[in-house]
Amino acid sequence: MFLVRKKEKDDRKEEKKKKNTLLVASLKDDAEPLVSSSVTVVLSAANVQPATEFHQARPNESERTPQQFGTSEQWFRDAMSSHNKETNSQNGSVTFQSFPVLKDLPKLSLPALAPVQVNQRTLTLHRNVAGDFGFNVRRTQFPDFRGRLRAVVFAEPTEVRCGPPRPSDIRAGLLPGDQLVKMNGRSVESLGREELLAIIQNSGDQVELTVRAMPELAELCDRTQRGVRDTGDSLMLPPVSNTYLDENITEDERYWLMHKNGYTMARMIETQSDGKVHVMVAGAEMVVDVTDVDKANPSNMDRVEDLARLRYINETSAVHVLRHRYGSGLLYTNAGALSIICTANEQEPLLCNKLVALFKGCRRQQMPPHIYASAQQAYRKMQMSGRSQCLILTGVTGSGKSTQLRNVCHYLCEIAGWTKSLSYGKISAALGVVEAFGNCATRLSKNATRFAQMFSLSFDAAASLRFASIRTFLLDSSHVVKQANGEANFHVFYYLLEGAEPELVQSLRLDSITKPFRSPLIREEDKNAALLGWSRLKEALSTLGISAAHARAIFSLLAAIGHLCCAGATQSPAQKAQFVRASSAQHAAALLSVGTDQLASAVFRGKMSSGGQSGPGNVMNRFSLSNRGQNGQEALEAFVAHLYNELFYAVVALLNRGLGATNLATTTSITIIDFPGGNFNAAWSEESQRTSGLADLTYNYLNERIAELFYDTSFTEPIELYDREQVEVDIEKPTLCPHQITRLIDQKQQLLNCVDIDLRSEERRGLLHILDEEALFPGATDDSFFERIFVHLGESRLIRRGCRPREFVLGHCLGGSPTVYSVNGWVKAAQPNVSEGSVLTLLHSSRDAAINELFSPFGMTRSESATLNIRRATQAAKLDATGLPTACGFFSNISMQTECIISFARHAGGVQFVHCMQPQPPSEDDGRSTGSEMLLDVPFVRSQLRSLLIIDATRASSRGYPERLSFKDFRRRFQCLVKSSSSLDDVLDDRAAAGRILEDTGVFPHTYRLGLSQVLLRSDVLADLENRRELCLSGLIVSFQRACRKHLSAKWLARRRTLDSAIRCIQRSGKCYIKVREWSWWRLYTKVTPLLAAARSDEVYREMETRIRELEAINNELRVSKSRVEGRVAELEQMLSAECSNTQSLGEALERETEHRLQAQKQLIVMQQRHFDEPRLSSSSSSHLDNSMVLSDAKTTELNKELETLRESEATQRTRAQKAIQRLRDVEGELLDLKARNEILEV
Repeated sequence: MFLVRKKEKDDRKEEKKKKNTLLVASLKDDAEPLVSSSVTVVLSAANVQPATEFHQARPNESERTPQQFGTSEQWFRDAMSSHNKETNSQNGSVTFQSFPVLKDLPKLSLPALAPVQVNQRTLTLHRNVAGDFGFNVRRTQFPDFRGRLRAVVFAEPTEVRCGPPRPSDIRAGLLPGDQLVKMNGRSVESLGREELLAIIQNSGDQVELTVRAMPELAELCDRTQRGVRDTGDSLMLPPVSNTYLDENITEDERYWLMHKNGYTMARMIETQSDGKVHVMVAGAEMVVDVTDVDKANPSNMDRVEDLARLRYINETSAVHVLRHRYGSGLLYTNAGALSIICTANEQEPLLCNKLVALFKGCRRQQMPPHIYASAQQAYRKMQMSGRSQCLILTGVTGSGKSTQLRNVCHYLCEIAGWTKSLSYGKISAALGVVEAFGNCATRLSKNATRFAQMFSLSFDAAASLRFASIRTFLLDSSHVVKQANGEANFHVFYYLLEGAEPELVQSLRLDSITKPFRSPLIREEDKNAALLGWSRLKEALSTLGISAAHARAIFSLLAAIGHLCCAGATQSPAQKAQFVRASSAQHAAALLSVGTDQLASAVFRGKMSSGGQSGPGNVMNRFSLSNRGQNGQEALEAFVAHLYNELFYAVVALLNRGLGATNLATTTSITIIDFPGGNFNAAWSEESQRTSGLADLTYNYLNERIAELFYDTSFTEPIELYDREQVEVDIEKPTLCPHQITRLIDQKQQLLNCVDIDLRSEERRGLLHILDEEALFPGATDDSFFERIFVHLGESRLIRRGCRPREFVLGHCLGGSPTVYSVNGWVKAAQPNVSEGSVLTLLHSSRDAAINELFSPFGMTRSESATLNIRRATQAAKLDATGLPTACGFFSNISMQTECIISFARHAGGVQFVHCMQPQPPSEDDGRSTGSEMLLDVPFVRSQLRSLLIIDATRASSRGYPERLSFKDFRRRFQCLVKSSSSLDDVLDDRAAAGRILEDTGVFPHTYRLGLSQVLLRSDVLADLENRRELCLSGLIVSFQRACRKHLSAKWLARRRTLDSAIRCIQRSGKCYIKVREWSWWRLYTKVTPLLAAARSDEVYREMETRIRELEAINNELRVSKSRVEGRVAELEQMLSAECSNTQSLGEALERETEHRLQAQKQLIVMQQRHFDEPRLSSSSSSHLDNSMVLSDAKTTELNKELETLRESEATQRTRAQKAIQRLRDVEGELLDLKARNEILEV
């Protein structure tokens, strides 16, 4: 929203009226007679007036232009070197000598637009099983290009299949975004929603609809470019004949002549040898410079989707295509393989889920130019290559980059968010919070971004979205305390001051915040917008899981910033300064939960009064020793700016936690880089004379670095790749490049350690480096800095002095957008501040736990700590002559943060550029475009195309080979295209195999090149090969689908059979019920059953229930006893088996002993018979035998005793076992009795 005070707005309108009155009078005085048709005029490239001199009204578009339309960079160089400058002493502006050629030539208007024709389809829809027709009717008020609301009725299908629409979908079905024209032959333009619903309900079994598709979808379904083979499926009718074409001019003689209104059709008569051409335009013959004419393309290319497909790629033809597409409602146009041009301006995000489904899974050649197509291309590349991708949004301020960021995030969330880990609702909430804290309203945009960000969406190995993270850079925190005339503060302050609840207003003392910080809103729409923004901010914080304590801490800090701005400070030196309004300072200290003395010490002296560690203000350096100390107000403003800077980064850290950034288990990511647009369009607005400041230079420098990256991506890197691959390609670098202006700004000193002082002082260095030196040099002022700029950079043609003191002009955008800068206050802004280190120290000493936790460095995630390290690294330290560290870092801060963004983009796996362009220059009132809303401002769009060399990059992409695949990947992917008769088995390597594949497929040799390591292809060649591959694999895919359908059909049949059995069972049960429902006993049962519940409440019933529970308890105890006895029986049986085994072993031992005894007796008898003649021997032997027999008898006796003992023990055990078994049988009998009693009781 654009928030300005009514008085300032009225003053600007009054000044505008006076300026227009003076301008009309001057134009009447300078009027010249008309040029006749027979006069020959010589037109050069510089014959165009700047913006301060051309304000004539033209029939179609605005005539303002700050540069010539042939070669703007040549105009800038000639203008700086010429001596025809005229200084306007009244307004301080610089003008140049005018060239009134073609000024009064009649009929030099822009060519008429060929109207877009979209085919109307008549469909007959039948009711489905659910009883509806499968579509929704939506009636809305849709604004046209002029802002007028008109009623539009949309008929959209309830379900949409993924991918481009099939021919059957086009011929017999509805598509997303279909506009309903007729229903059952009746026009719906004047019908209300209730009437439409009544027609649908009374339509019977079918309804007839006449619909018209939107132009973007018509391009998606164009069969001539999508390869659809069926007839009757095209939504685009043949283009009508263009009225700007002259039948007498042949196609070879058609040229575009550039003039102050834009361009017009001219007939080429002849080409002269001195660089001039003889043309006829509007019935007049003239000789013009060859650089002022461009070859015209055939009329069938007026709405071509890709500028690289033009037969003649030139600037005017590109503008002509953009103009026709914009007039047809087609807001996106491809510009080569890596770029897309968006002319959507600051429109609302698309957020159409059904439209997302049409782009899901498509290749680039299957999609029309669209932001969803760019997001799908990045996602597809990430899936195929496994490398992270990067999308860079370029454009001037107010061109709609933030809107395209939301569109990309919405598309990726819809196609990759099937795990539900992160929804678009959270992402939208996070972006809304960041925009509230980092965006503000300016004269050029109602929602200008004042910080750069890298929004990363991280995916896992399955390409599923897991979490997101935000990294912010280059916040213009000084905007809190200083806003230019007509600009507003950050949105969040208006949200808080206008939308806060009475309780919050009272607790934060918001009523005491007055001017100059608070400017009351006058318009009701601004107040309503602030209230809506406050409610959305609170809802977003809640959605992201930010606690109420942290949210209250954030609001307290915002209120403290407002109170500090209202407190003011004395103009005395900072060390002796005090607050002017002590009450406001006390309110701020109370909200920060610190003491007032602590706050004053931190603000003015850069240290804590409690004796804490001192900040940078106590460091001995040249700045502290100089006499350029800050006063109290400057110290207060610096402290507030640093406080808001810390708050902003703390809020971003909370948002990253809410987006799940603590989860690091991902493999790839897609990062969208969004940054503040340059104010290069300021020269085209009503405020073209307003000078730019240091923050504008910072953001313009970042835009130039992005332009440098685009230059390297489009020219330098491809040429180096072709050289490495030893491939000859006819590509030349443009003569102009953005490196000159970037080195003019950021060139570092290389001879810093050189002993030769003169050589070191004469070395050329960049503008920011000079500012960094002046900020630390004692006694340096803005005047000395201004003079040093031209001492070191005066020889450059890209910079010159302005007409006012301390003003210089930089030729941004390759010299096409000269921007005036004023160095007032630059040295002060670049100086190190004493409060830089005291802000965090003060916040850490806060007694509020939420504030302390919000800025605590502990408990941070890895991503948050990485961001903190980058911020800390930007605070560079240098050594003074005495060897002491000196606090500095303005140039280092800007350089390192910018290098972080550029380096990330260079190391990404793939980079795509989305060039957001404003169709018309911004106006003064609301930051929106002026002029005719139906058409583009041709000079303005031409300047934006030139600023990035988009046409040259498109030409390089068309002549080069943007698609590259390694030989191995190419063979693996396309070897199916080779016939079986010419197999690849006999090839030597993958390079030869790739060559044979290309030969067999009939690809023209000039459309591809074989390098040393990869195949280089044109974009259309790769698309053709992909189509052939799909056709070749269609049979296998169909077979696979057939098998899958067979399997699914078998499963469905099994489920159907089960369902049939269940249905039959239910039917049988139903028949049985029908038979028994008239039976008297069944009736009695149905009547008695409801009475059982009442009967169960009787006393007898309760007693029986108690008795049953007691018997069940006894039964359970008996069961436990039974189990215990059974366990004991098992133990006894085990012991009995062990005793039996012991007895058996002893019996076996006894038998063995008896056998030994018998054997010994037999041996004794034999011995006695053999030796009867030897009495001594016999006597001795008999005595020995007697002894052995005695011993054997004793042993036998012992064994018999043991055997008897065992037998007695066995008998005892058997007796015990019998008793236990008898007890078990008794217990079983009791259990049977109890069971019988229980059954009786239950019955």
